[in-house]
Parts: sequence; structure tokens; C-alpha cells
Amino acid sequence: YGQVTIWAGMSGHRKSMLLGQVMLWLAQKRRVGIASFEMDVAASMKRMVNQAAGCKAGPVFLEEWLEWSNNRIYLYDQLDTVEEHRVFGALHYMAKTCGCKHVMVDSLTKVGINQSDKGAEKRFMDRLSATAKALDIHIHLVAHVRKPAQGGEDHKPTKFDVRGASELVDLCDNLLIVWLDKKKKSLTNKNNVSPAHMTDQEIDYLTRPDQLLTVAKQRHGQFEDSLSLWFREDSFQ
Repeated sequence: YGQVTIWAGMSGHRKSMLLGQVMLWLAQKRRVGIASFEMDVAASMKRMVNQAAGCKAGPVFLEEWLEWSNNRIYLYDQLDTVEEHRVFGALHYMAKTCGCKHVMVDSLTKVGINQSDKGAEKRFMDRLSATAKALDIHIHLVAHVRKPAQGGEDHKPTKFDVRGASELVDLCDNLLIVWLDKKKKSLTNKNNVSPAHMTDQEIDYLTRPDQLLTVAKQRHGQFEDSLSLWFREDSFQ
């Protein structure tokens, strides 16, 4: 605890979905908080219950999961831009009143910070790090990466691509980068529609992982590498 982890990636590359699954896993042993300013509470819970079920959850599983998640998963119910002081208020409430040990903030873009003021982003990260230590919690902050100069979504981001002030990466404890292989996703759709028109190279490409989770920084650990992940459409796992 006492750490801040940034989860960075391009829009639509499943940052929130993957982090939501991590929070669900953590909730088995400790209380977690989710402050998602981009997805409403009902949609967040619907996705998480399917991840828990490993398929499209039925009514019986849904009822049991809701009972299980009570007092384990706390959600901050507000969309769009949220002022900085309210974000920290939510962090304090989830930690002190609800007893959450891991809290997800999704995303930095929705925090009421002037994006052109790099000093403001540095001050926010300083305060976020201090809050994690003071409350003895782990804060997971979702962030975006800059639009690549070339390569489009085929470009695999690095720590130098994280959008915003350079201090975001400098001050965080861990940096995880989520990258979805959009080429494979497109070829998978093609294979489902017209497999006879697939080339040998395209068929071979389908054996690659659906996406990568790269540990680009880990201040208190040794591991820095990419993990291969495969996606399940029916469960969002």
C-alpha cells in the first residue's frame, strides 16, 4: 500500500475493463473503491458481474454476486468532469469510512485539471502520492497516451507516450501500459465472416495474443516486461 499505479493506453484499448477485473479479483480479500467518471455505476457492475461469472451472468448468479459484493466493492456515482477536491474527498471517504484498500480513479482526463497547465498535473500527482501514503491505500489512476506521430493504433506505447506532464511517470510507483492489437481484432472479424479469404500470413497472425499488458515501471520490484493476454467476448475477461 501507499503507492500510486498509472494504467495508461489509447482510447478503446480496454484499460478500464482490465483494471475492473483486477479490482474484482482484489475484492476477494479486501475492500475496493471505484470512481469511474466515464461509465455509470450500472454499466460498471454489469461488466464486473459477467467477469465474475466467466460468461453472461444469469439472474441467480447476479443476485448472489450482488450479495457477495455488498461491503466489498464501493462505487462513486458521478459522471463527466469532477473537481479535484471532490476526487480527494472520495478517496478519503472510501479509505476512512468504507475501509477500501485499493481505489480506482478513471480517469485523469475527467479530473478538473487544466490540461495545459503541466504544473497543475504535477501538483495533482504529488498530492495523490501523499494521499496514498497518508491513508495507506493503493491508488490506481487511469491515464491516456498521446496520439502517435505515425503507426496509428499499431504503435505500442512506451512510458514516454503517456499524455500530460512528465512528472506523472516520474512520481508514480508503477506504470502499466495496456495495448490492444487492433490488427488481430480486425482479422478475427474477417475470419468469422469469410475464413476462405484469409491468407496463410493472416491465419498465422491470429495465434498472437489479443493484447499486451506492459509493466513499464515498478519502483519497488524487479519485473519490467510485457504479459500476453487473450480476451473473452462473452464475459469481458
